[in-house]
Amino acid sequence: MNEFIHNMNLLYLAEDYPYSKVHHQLCRHIVSSEKNINVKVYTVLRANILSNDLRSTYTDINYQVLSYKLGKAIKRYKYDFFFKIRRKTTWLIDKVDIKNIDMLYAATLFSEGAVAYQVYKSYAIPYVVVVRATDVNFYLKYMFHLWPLAWNILRFAHKIVFMTEAISQHFFSMGITLPVRTCVRQKMKVIPNGIEPYWILNAKNKHHVLIPRRLLFIGTFNDNKNILTTMKVVERLSSRYEGLHLTLVGGGGNQHEKVLEYCKEHPKLFTFKGKILDSHELSKVFAESDIFVMVSHSETFGLVYIEALSQGLPIIYSKGQGIDGTLKEKVGEAADSHSEKSIEDALVRLIDGYNQYSPIGKSLYRFSWDNIACNVMELICKKIDY
Repeated sequence: MNEFIHNMNLLYLAEDYPYSKVHHQLCRHIVSSEKNINVKVYTVLRANILSNDLRSTYTDINYQVLSYKLGKAIKRYKYDFFFKIRRKTTWLIDKVDIKNIDMLYAATLFSEGAVAYQVYKSYAIPYVVVVRATDVNFYLKYMFHLWPLAWNILRFAHKIVFMTEAISQHFFSMGITLPVRTCVRQKMKVIPNGIEPYWILNAKNKHHVLIPRRLLFIGTFNDNKNILTTMKVVERLSSRYEGLHLTLVGGGGNQHEKVLEYCKEHPKLFTFKGKILDSHELSKVFAESDIFVMVSHSETFGLVYIEALSQGLPIIYSKGQGIDGTLKEKVGEAADSHSEKSIEDALVRLIDGYNQYSPIGKSLYRFSWDNIACNVMELICKKIDY
């Protein structure tokens, strides 16, 4: 029989907590609810990680953070999965009074789910596991030696969360998931990430532009974000659409120098603005744009798509990735990230039929952190007797 848990102690496992705001926002809103839930975040600090440490931007932290600092074994930690899980689990059990934990929330299927599963085996503490794009696009695709572990993580999970419809569809389309499909369907729920309250409070109506020519990209300049391909498409279409221009916000990554060189060679086509972290300043960039374009190869969700939609911009997004299939409204065009022709065709369709695309409207609330936290709490506040 299901039992509702009051005064719950939740252990939230998220290795990339210092480098992604989504974990902070979810934990903060869970604690701020009326369910009397105490949250401890367990994360890992790596001195040489390339991502920016965002913890200085976190506000209203109302939960405890436990940080495991990697030492000299960082290389083995990176390449030896089972060594990593042993290290994380051992440190966790040593530092946390596990018997006082009511539920674990594993932010990924493999890196965090494996730890949650080990704790469950030893202490019978239930856990929720989240399946993200990296789990499906990398681990399930290439790490065949980890498949048996993944099946056990999923079989014994209390509940399973998929970040998007696209990720769940990809998961079920893979032949290797056949052994656990029935089990997963019985316990799964799709819960996306939320966006900062600023974008909901300052949502804009649909842009009405007679000649949409101002394109916008926001993200890291790396292989996955596929920015150089997008720039090639814009250059090719510039002869068809006079005044076509792409503004680039962000930077860093292995393609950074090539992007800057491309901008210097074609100053009339491209403008590089660097990183903009302030939401108000970023909203001004959205206001000066007509279309948002980001066709990544792999995308767990892509909060920036929702931010763009909240500001009235239609979007070009990745087919089968990120938010593809998440919204019922016709908000933009999907493109195959591996095909320049597909990206070009999607952009042409959007430019030529600009006024037929719908604003996100009332669907924006489903991406509020209050709503996301409410959905997560529905999963974690009922403990199953195994």
